[in-house]
Amino acid sequence: MAQHLGHPVPKLHLGQLQGRLARLTDAYIDRVIEREVFEERKAALLMERKGVGEHLANLEDQRQSIPDRLAEFLELAGAAYLAYEMGLSEEKRDLLTTVISNRQLGGKA
Repeated sequence: MAQHLGHPVPKLHLGQLQGRLARLTDAYIDRVIEREVFEERKAALLMERKGVGEHLANLEDQRQSIPDRLAEFLELAGAAYLAYEMGLSEEKRDLLTTVISNRQLGGKA
C-alpha cells in the first residue's frame, strides 16, 4: 500500500525536517540561541535532510519495474556498442575504461 502513496514516511520526515530548520532559523533570528549552537544544529539537520532525500531517491529507483530496468540497460549497452564502433582509438579506450571500471574478477590470481 505504501508504494501507491509514493513513500509517505520519508516525505513526511522531509517535511518535519524542513519545519525544524525553519523553527531553528526563527530562534536564531529572535536571538534565542547563539550563532554557534545555530550552526551546529543547522549542519546536523541539513545532513539528516540529505540522508532522507537520498533514501527517498533510492526508494523511487527501486520502484522501476524489472522489464523497464532491463530495457534501459539494453539501450545503454547498444549505445555503448555504437559509440565503440564509431569512435577513435582513444575514445574506444576511454569507453572501455568507463564500462569496465566497476568490474571485479574472482578466483585465483
